[in-house]
Amino acid sequence: MKNKLIFYFHGYNSSPNTDKVGRLKAVFPDTYAFKIDHDPDISLKYLENQIDLTLLDMKYFHNPSLEVVFIGTSLGAWYAAELADKYMSKAVIINPCYDPASMLPKLGCSEIIANKYPPMKWLNDAIYYIAKDDEVIDFRPVRNVLDQLNTHWVDNASHRFNGPEFDEIIGNLKNV
Repeated sequence: MKNKLIFYFHGYNSSPNTDKVGRLKAVFPDTYAFKIDHDPDISLKYLENQIDLTLLDMKYFHNPSLEVVFIGTSLGAWYAAELADKYMSKAVIINPCYDPASMLPKLGCSEIIANKYPPMKWLNDAIYYIAKDDEVIDFRPVRNVLDQLNTHWVDNASHRFNGPEFDEIIGNLKNV
């Protein structure tokens, strides 16, 4: 098993100080999470800078036993997909906000900011976890896409995905 360097991205109006981050750090000490600004023009530059600094600090480029994994929930899943694609790394996508421009205004985000987000990139090599009874995001419009990817449809999980189903993800990460 390779050592994991994990970057976790929180959802809209959440924070990097969540229970999920603590649970990840308990198993994978090299887990990092950063505060995400709602404006992707600001947050993407900031996150890329933080990731680059962490990769340099971890001597990632000279350590072939270190594997980078991007994990995100909801809007954080959009960031995980975007950044995993940029850094050509693995991704774990949980209940993704796959169309932020149409979804975020329903949560109180301004349309000006929401319209800066393109639709989420569907990554063929990512692992997707979708709560069958997500109370925030309707996955029916993208069911055909998700069924063609490595998607786990999870019973008894809410949008926050922070119960025992998250422990399953942590267990599965050991083998990713």
